[in-house]
Amino acid sequence: MAKTDKPTNVPAPGLEESRLGKSILVKGQISGSEPIFIGGRIQGSINIPGASVTIGKEAQVAVNVTAREVVVLGSLLGNLNVSDRVHVHGEGTCVGDITAQRLSVDDGALLKGTVALQGSSGSIAAAKAASQHAG
Repeated sequence: MAKTDKPTNVPAPGLEESRLGKSILVKGQISGSEPIFIGGRIQGSINIPGASVTIGKEAQVAVNVTAREVVVLGSLLGNLNVSDRVHVHGEGTCVGDITAQRLSVDDGALLKGTVALQGSSGSIAAAKAASQHAG
């Protein structure tokens, strides 16, 4: 398998990345413990809490995702529950609610939904709302 030159497609050390090509259509649940690259269409849910999920440029997914990290290069419709980071690239579209510790959105990306950023000591969004009500 040829490696791409995109650093976002590199799996964590010691873990091999699973790949679903652009002609693949999955309806249902995907779960596991290794990083996954989605190149095709998925409808359902992805539950990979300890690894990363990459939505490729040509991918069109309608899923709820639980993962350590999500990288969106294509189109994602669904809610994200991410323990670390969500990165929406400039070509990416993400429509749905996001809960994560970190979020980065490149220029040109489309992001629509609510965002709850969790800090190490709880929700940053909740702290901000509490400070607004206190004053």
